[in-house]
Amino acid sequence: MQAGRPYTGIKSDSLPGAITKLPRLTSNWLKRLTGTPYWVIVHGLEGWNLSHPLRQKALRHADKIIAVSHYTRDRLLQEQQLNPAQISVLPNTFAATQFQPTPKPDYLLQRLGDSIQSQFMALWYSPIG
Repeated sequence: MQAGRPYTGIKSDSLPGAITKLPRLTSNWLKRLTGTPYWVIVHGLEGWNLSHPLRQKALRHADKIIAVSHYTRDRLLQEQQLNPAQISVLPNTFAATQFQPTPKPDYLLQRLGDSIQSQFMALWYSPIG
């Protein structure tokens, strides 16, 4: 590949990205190099208080930003001065037919006591760091 000439080996209409880890920086670079548009998905914490200049630039140059909550969308708009038309909200979801409430396991009742018997509990998964 020669400097200043677009690389044409990529056969994609768009590149998905996430604000965490590698895609946030490489997607912007690939867009500049190939003209391939990219979208960024912001799940929450990793997109709040974003201060790294290259990450901010990659976010600003994304063709579309998907926030998984209105709160995250509002934070991005406030903190990064993005175009509101650039951001859409697509909440995280699950297949209700596959996940149903079940009785609490005995080990949990023994550890936390019977007072939790009438309380709703949900499993929450979130990356650390």
